[in-house]
Amino acid sequence: MGEKRALLAEQDAQIRKLICAQAPSRAKGDLKKATVSHLRRLLNSPQRVMRYF
Repeated sequence: MGEKRALLAEQDAQIRKLICAQAPSRAKGDLKKATVSHLRRLLNSPQRVMRYF
């Protein structure tokens, strides 16, 4: 369980890093767009997703 929690924390950190790396707009729509973009990128790398489980 600890390993899974660490991987989730890593994923959360990556999402936050990606959002902060983009334009500094903090509108809800822009944040949602950045998050969806990152999650779609994860869908294209199945090995990386498998590490989370």
